[in-house]
Parts: sequence; C-alpha cells; structure tokens
Amino acid sequence: MLKNLKTELLEAYFDSQSYKAYNYYQFFRIFEKEKRDWGLKKNDSSDRAITYVVSQGLFKLHHFFDSKGEQQYIYSYKINEDYSILSGIKFGCYFAYASAMKFHKLTFTADKAIYINCERQSYEPVRRNNKMTQNSIDEAFNADPKQSTNINYYKKKPVIVINGKRTDKLGVIPHIDGDNCYYYTDLERTLIDIVVRPVYAHGPKGVLKAFKKAKDRVNLKKLKNYLKELNYAYPYQQCIGYYLDKAGYKSNQSDLFMEDFKYDFYLIHGMEYPEYDKKWKLYYPE
Repeated sequence: MLKNLKTELLEAYFDSQSYKAYNYYQFFRIFEKEKRDWGLKKNDSSDRAITYVVSQGLFKLHHFFDSKGEQQYIYSYKINEDYSILSGIKFGCYFAYASAMKFHKLTFTADKAIYINCERQSYEPVRRNNKMTQNSIDEAFNADPKQSTNINYYKKKPVIVINGKRTDKLGVIPHIDGDNCYYYTDLERTLIDIVVRPVYAHGPKGVLKAFKKAKDRVNLKKLKNYLKELNYAYPYQQCIGYYLDKAGYKSNQSDLFMEDFKYDFYLIHGMEYPEYDKKWKLYYPE
C-alpha cells in the first residue's frame, strides 16, 4: 500500500508548516487527517506510513525521556538544531524563562535546564481585587514556590515543561534559520515572565541582572501594556518597579509602574528573613 504514498505531496505539506518537529501523537493525527490527500486509503495504517517515511529518511527520529522515565519520540523534518527539534515535545509550545533570557543575552549563566512553556487551553477565571486580602497574599507567598514536575531529559539535559496560563502567545516571536525554526518570548514578555516566576530564572539576582542587561533595549511602555493584557491577579508592577530602581533605570521609567498600592507584596515566595521597601511596598530577600 505504501507504493501509493505520494511523497511529493507529503513533502509539500510539511514544507508549508512553520513547525518542523512533532511528537508521536501529533504526527499520528496529521497522518490520519491528511493521508488520503497523500494517496493512501482511509483504512491504511498511519503507523506503517510513519515507520516508512522515517526509514526512507524523509523524517528523523529523536528520543527523549519523559517525567516518568519512559522513552518518547520526536519526528523532525529537514531540521538539525536542538531547539527546533525540542519544539516538537508539544505542539504550539515556545521557549521561555531562562532559555529566553539566553536568546536575549540577559544571562551568561551556564544552562542547567531548558524551559518550555505550553499554554493551557482554557483561560483563567478573572479574580477581582475585592476577593484578595493581605492575609491571602501573605499565606501564598510565605509558602515555597510551585514548580513544574514535568521534567523531561533530552541528551541527558533537563527539559522543564511549564503549563503556563493562556495568553494567546502574547509577545512570542519566531527564530528562523533556514528550515530550523522555534518560538520564544520577546524581551518584554521575558522580563515579565521571570518577575512572575523567578524560580525559573536563577532567582531574584538573575532577574536583577537581566533588567540591567536590558536597560538600553527594553520598551517599558510595551512591557506595561503586556502586563495589563496579562491581567495578573497579583500586583507584579510593584516587583517590576523595584527591579527598575535597583537596576539603575531613570526615575521617570520606574514611575511608569507606580500606583497607589493597596497591598504589601513579595519579590519571591518562601523568604525567611525578608526586608521591606517602603516605596514599592515590597518584601525582598535579605
């Protein structure tokens, strides 16, 4: 039956796709949907077709180990670069946090892990400020930060997959080099992300260094618009203003984030002996 497979039509399909890497489940779904257009019959086995195109060298097979230690596969088309290949862990994902910091030259710390954000499909329910109390903030941030347990391994390197809030890929941009292609957060979105989850960005010191390195490049009005659109329940503008001051930005730049703050807030979860910044009403590490 594979003699009927019109490989030129199959290649034309994948040439037209921006993503060039797929996990098994995504790859199988594509074959199930498109195989009749490629000359196969409805009852022809998609698994056999997948095995065939790999054996013919049309696709390369890469393996990684998931969080359960089980071997999984990524199928790549005309690409050979690791970030492009890892985009196939889950369709539509993009690189964020410390990985995006690396792309923007915000850190030169050796990569201990690769960070991938796969947005949830549903939107978070809107939380109004009148449902928030100082006590609820204190309780949340006195606890240790939540971290993803979805840790995969590719070439023995941890690949941490974060199930982030749905943002419709706000501030996500492509990196294209020939057939190699992957997506990552732009400079402004990256700075917001690492403020919100510093545990994925070498901690507050890593975040502060990132703000210093971004000083001559970041568009703070764009960053503020992103923050508004992301609509976080917590007042992360207090953290951003604090980092801007500590990184040596001009007062009219940090003042973009100044408001009549209602609550005391925290730079990071789980601080044992925090100090307090009166201007930003913010607790920060000793």
